[in-house]
Amino acid sequence: MPKRKPRLSRAMFLSLEGGIKHGSLTHGLSGRSAHGGWNGTRAALIRNGWIDKDWNVTDAGRAVYEAAALRHRSFAYDVGKLVDTPLRSR
Repeated sequence: MPKRKPRLSRAMFLSLEGGIKHGSLTHGLSGRSAHGGWNGTRAALIRNGWIDKDWNVTDAGRAVYEAAALRHRSFAYDVGKLVDTPLRSR
């Protein structure tokens, strides 16, 4: 089975943003369910090499975040290409 391309979800984007701008990957989380759900996000960030095991944003993570923030597109990010779907408002 071929390896899947890493994708940047909205939760991953916000976590990277917290790490880059505020020094904490969990910045803005409140409540048990938000922190519990973040464990899967953290695992995906480590698996993709966007944070290290000490929860510091890597250069690759910073590049992915900056590309997504610069384009103002969907948070579904294929490495090397941002998907052009607009974000839906809640």
